[in-house]
Amino acid sequence: MKLCPGGALGLSYLKAVRAPLPDIPIVPTGGDIDAVGAWLAAGAVAVGLGGPLIGDALALDGDLHALAERAQAVCAAVGARQ
Repeated sequence: MKLCPGGALGLSYLKAVRAPLPDIPIVPTGGDIDAVGAWLAAGAVAVGLGGPLIGDALALDGDLHALAERAQAVCAAVGARQ
């Protein structure tokens, strides 16, 4: 189930939904990269990242190095949970 907007609803909302529905996989979207680990720790099965991950990378003069750094941060947050 998609939980949107995750950033506005927050971790407590995810925990409240998961309490009576522990078998329903929930994917929050609309948050930021710094919250990926917290979402996973709260029970999310994945996290949807659009703009916070892509940034300006799709622009003609976009910063691909910054995109790579953001992707590495997300991978580190996921890896820390395994």
